[in-house]
Parts: sequence; C-alpha cells; structure tokens
Amino acid sequence: MKNTLDENVVRAEEAINCKDSVMEQNIFDIIEILIKEAGWKPETIVQRLVDNYVGYAQMCHLVSCWLAIAKSTSSEAALFSTTQFDGTSTLNGLHVMNKPDGSGILLEAERVLIDKLSLVIRKRFNKSAADELLDKGIEVPAWIVEMIQFNMWRKVLIELFDENRGSALLGYCLRRISKLGYHRCNI
Repeated sequence: MKNTLDENVVRAEEAINCKDSVMEQNIFDIIEILIKEAGWKPETIVQRLVDNYVGYAQMCHLVSCWLAIAKSTSSEAALFSTTQFDGTSTLNGLHVMNKPDGSGILLEAERVLIDKLSLVIRKRFNKSAADELLDKGIEVPAWIVEMIQFNMWRKVLIELFDENRGSALLGYCLRRISKLGYHRCNI
C-alpha cells in the first residue's frame, strides 16, 4: 500500500512539474494527491502551476487563427483582422470570422475546443453540487446568466439537462432559456 502511495505522489509531482501542467486532463486528481498524500500546501501548488505555464494551447490557437486568415479571401481577412475580441462578441469573445452578411464562422480550432470542453463538463457534472447553488437560496450565479446568453453554452446546458433530468439548476436554466425566447433558436 505504501509503495502505491509513493508511486502516486511521484507521478503527481512529475505531472505538476511539466510545462502547461495546468492543462492536464486530471489536474484536479493530481492536486488532490499532492495535498492529501504528499502534504503540499495549496500556495505551493498554485505557484508551481503558474511557474510551469507556457501557453502552448493558446499558441496553437493563434497559429490556427493565422492559418484561417491565410486561407481566406483578402476581404474576409480584412474583416477578420478588424473584429474586436473584447468579450462582448455574440460568441462570448470567441474569434469569429465575420462574413459580409454580418454572420460569423467559428474557427474550427475553437469548435474542437468547445466540443472537448463540453465533454469534460458533461463527464464531471455533479447534479447534487449544482443543485446546492439553488438550495442555498442565493442569487443565481452571474456565470449561469452569461452562459444562457450564448448559443454554444445553451447547447451544453441542454445536453446536460438531457443527461440529468432531475437537476433543479438545469431545470431552472431550461426555463430561463425558454422565457428569454432562445428555445426558438437553432442549436
């Protein structure tokens, strides 16, 4: 038993010392091992995550944006390069190549990222913990209100509801989506 614990700690320490370790799929498990089994302090873990952050995923995203611009026509590239990405975009700050008719195209790299993120959210969703947000009688968190405003997040909420029909929080989200008229939108 002791050897297994030691092996877990060694693997967790190796993982947290990697570049961009914050992006590890099982980072929460790694953090838990380091705190509970290795006795690390949370401040030490946070500092290690910060120190090892490089941003490879963001660099790849930037290159994919450049490739999208390079493959586009000159008028599309001009529209793309002048678009403001200040978080107020109709796609929640995601890079969009605007077409002359005013619609936008979500870049393929971001679509893949959103799909992967959606899978992780659906896998890790905890109905009890989510419903506690409403049970505590506190105001609905602002991030839920923001999620409902964006098509891609509404889709995630609807998929979550389909998999967790009894969730009070997700039921609230669906009622809110409907009340705001988004149920008529193509998802």
